[in-house]
Amino acid sequence: MKKETPFISERLLKLLRCPMTGVELKLKGESLVNEKFEVSYPIVDGIPVMLPSLKRKTRKSKKNKV
Repeated sequence: MKKETPFISERLLKLLRCPMTGVELKLKGESLVNEKFEVSYPIVDGIPVMLPSLKRKTRKSKKNKV
């Protein structure tokens, strides 16, 4: 069975902000991600769960040092 991507309208996505920092969130898979502070919030049954206690740390991409 194929997993569906959660539907969040562009209009709603523009209004949503990280509850901890106020930074804009990006939709990535089944989470709303604060790329600046590397945290994400899950989307459960199509509903963003933006409780600070449920935030998760995201993996930062490794950059080559020069």
